[in-house]
Amino acid sequence: DVLGAASYSIYMLYPIFVDVGMAVLNRLPHLGPDAQRLFGLGWMAALIVAAWFSFKLFETPARRWISRLRLPVLTGQGVQAASQV
Repeated sequence: DVLGAASYSIYMLYPIFVDVGMAVLNRLPHLGPDAQRLFGLGWMAALIVAAWFSFKLFETPARRWISRLRLPVLTGQGVQAASQV
């Protein structure tokens, strides 16, 4: 599921895409409503593609790196090594 896997990336990239998309639309005042809707759909598709690349190129390697760190885990009984949990 592409959307599920990339949901955090979509969450992080969405505000940037909205700001840039609105700036582009403001520079194209001659576009009619249908063209604006088409632009919006294309922009959302670009967001999903960018989020997928972000997931594959940044999130996945970062998760692997973090999982190898063996950070201490806080529990109700104190701190234990992550390898003991």
